[in-house]
Amino acid sequence: MPEILEQRTKDILKQCLHDLKGLHNEAAKRSRFHATLAELFPGSNAISEFARGVEKLIRIQQPTGVKRGRADAYYGNAIIEFENSLEATLSEAEVQLREYVAGTWQKQNDEVPRSILAIASDGIEWRLYRPVLAAGEKPAPETVTLELIRPFKLTEESVGAFWLWLTSLLFRPQQIEPTAERFQWDFGSSLLYGESMAALKKAWARVNSEPESTLAFETWQKYLTVTYGHLTETATAKKDIETGQEISELESLFLRHTYLASIARLLIWAALSQGKASASLRQVAKDVFSGRYFQSKRLANLVDDDFFHWLRNAEAEEILAPTWERILSHLTEYDLSQVSEDVLKGVYQQLIDPKDRHDLGEYYTPDWLCERMVAELLPKHGYKAVLDPSCGSGSFLRATVTHFLQHNPEGTDNERLKSILGHVQGIDIHPVAVTIARATYVLALGGG
Repeated sequence: MPEILEQRTKDILKQCLHDLKGLHNEAAKRSRFHATLAELFPGSNAISEFARGVEKLIRIQQPTGVKRGRADAYYGNAIIEFENSLEATLSEAEVQLREYVAGTWQKQNDEVPRSILAIASDGIEWRLYRPVLAAGEKPAPETVTLELIRPFKLTEESVGAFWLWLTSLLFRPQQIEPTAERFQWDFGSSLLYGESMAALKKAWARVNSEPESTLAFETWQKYLTVTYGHLTETATAKKDIETGQEISELESLFLRHTYLASIARLLIWAALSQGKASASLRQVAKDVFSGRYFQSKRLANLVDDDFFHWLRNAEAEEILAPTWERILSHLTEYDLSQVSEDVLKGVYQQLIDPKDRHDLGEYYTPDWLCERMVAELLPKHGYKAVLDPSCGSGSFLRATVTHFLQHNPEGTDNERLKSILGHVQGIDIHPVAVTIARATYVLALGGG
């Protein structure tokens, strides 16, 4: 469920929706959106920064000369193009976004284009894109592809989700509450996810012929075959636009699993360290993926020599270092001292292979139901042995650990920890689910 909104915020967004329905040109809709932001974030520097980016001039170098365009809004790394009706003129909006992105990258004049979020909207319908530059090409409107991250529609029922989007992607608070919805916006189908997958594909293309990487991929396939009973993919691989390399469906799934496992492990560091690093974030990532950080905390089995250890290849490590830094920077913005739900569940459900999950009969119990069942079945005091034989991302494990810690305050922290570890266990057939459940378990211990 979306986060609970203050009534004032809800009223502002509903009034904005009502007004947008009566406006019939893009300038008026852009102005109404700007006014809404001023109401939602009064006195914020972000509003003046957003205003400076309205009608921003962008020069686009073309074979026929320089074209000058004005983006409706340019804020941070987001370019927004407003239309009167997205249904009628979506293709025109996409053409303009490609031009603005190309012009921005041309001005940047760097080998690696900066990360940009491209948005097309009529105020009610919103489409979020990650611009992609074709491998070996220079920035130009015809070489930029818009990869759809997600569509979104503002309705009276979705004002909570719309607020979540605004505060996640455009106007991030200093300290973010860790909820499943926010984690899904940040690490699910998001700009950060797209950039991470692009880096993983590039790294994999460099090292996939190495014996260790080949063994990791083959071992992963064997595990997944046991999990699903079979693995299917199209006969031919597809050429990836950004890397220019061919990649199969199975390799894409393998990299998606690598991403999920990596997020879980980096999240544990962020929670245990409270986001405070004694070294650079690049070194933090190395220590996490090598297992050195967890060994220093006497935590076993969080980084095994599993099929994701190919990340430790020196060449892959160098390519992926900026990606891990960006992810860690996002994680340190969260207040992870009190995690009250299974924050990785939404990311897992969104990115893990949904068709195969359905075939396996994988369904996820909402947190509130886990908590209610645990409260009714477990004692108010003392411990009982609990085993979740299909733990998924660890929702029942989290609820059980939290229940025992809250109802058994006596004893030292070490004694309580031993009691939890001796009474609460989970099993799952999916190897990535196990990694995520481990993270959920550790977060629950910290939150107690």
